[in-house]
Amino acid sequence: MSNNKNVDDAGAETKQIIWEDEHVGIFLELLDIELAKIRYTKRRERICKEFLEKTDIHLSWEPFKSKYNILRNMYGLYKWLKYFTGVSADNNTAVCTQGHEHVLDMAENLVLTTAQYLILPYSPRSNGGGLLPVPVKLLPLCPLGISQSSVTALPGLPVGFSYPYPLMDTYVNEGQAVNIEFRSEAWPGCEEFSKYWEVDESSSALEEPAILTGGKKRERNSWFRIEREEKFVGGNAYKLTTLAGTIGTVPGPWENAPQLVLTNDTAKTFLVKFHKVHGDTTSTSRLEKLGCSHSTSQQAKNHMSNNKNVDDAGAGADDGCGTYN
Repeated sequence: MSNNKNVDDAGAETKQIIWEDEHVGIFLELLDIELAKIRYTKRRERICKEFLEKTDIHLSWEPFKSKYNILRNMYGLYKWLKYFTGVSADNNTAVCTQGHEHVLDMAENLVLTTAQYLILPYSPRSNGGGLLPVPVKLLPLCPLGISQSSVTALPGLPVGFSYPYPLMDTYVNEGQAVNIEFRSEAWPGCEEFSKYWEVDESSSALEEPAILTGGKKRERNSWFRIEREEKFVGGNAYKLTTLAGTIGTVPGPWENAPQLVLTNDTAKTFLVKFHKVHGDTTSTSRLEKLGCSHSTSQQAKNHMSNNKNVDDAGAGADDGCGTYN
């Protein structure tokens, strides 16, 4: 313990402190007690007084404030590491765990960073189809947001998954931070923005901020996690989350097609499943070979139009893209 002394506001001598584990434990215990009380008047003074009684060390509030900020920052770093790596520690045993499960697609195969997938609504009763880049407001149009197609049969554009930092693993793991990027040459505009997803953190963002394109691979607001919901009959249901909440849907500006937002309202959670469309991200996807990219891009340009192909008999024609419900 250092012998250096300071004088607090009341004129009493205070010491510098080297924080031992015992001191940290006592401080946090006293802080918990004070925070649990209904009346907070003079809580700082009480902590200082009771700390003196327990340790015989007289401190002003400043060392406690500094230590609290350090601990808070350490916890923030722990949350960041837990989010990025999936490693966590048990609060009771302090045992570190890394319980990664691999994400599975609709065929029960592992989701890979080297493949392309359609993100589809899990429920066949969803109000929309696959995901498309569309404007979230009239002005400015860019960057584009992400909405479900208003045509439930339209599968949307494929995406790819990658890790923010180089990893050897080609499997996409549950609970580990990944980037999500549209992987299609068909694009409705705003080419100056990337195709990476991000959470809107602009000053104009709403209480439930939109999920946008234009993200940056190593920015935290471009990091998403895939978390499994309970296993439903007929497949695996997943939700997308971030450090700040869960990805859900709200009625969007174009024909009320469901728009992706960040929310803490569990009733709005967007449950999804993954349909593999191609195993090589450098090749043209099966949907693009069938001409589906043109139809999805055109629909985005037309702000989620409900137009359908019609044959000579006036019936809806199958464009070969298929339905993935």
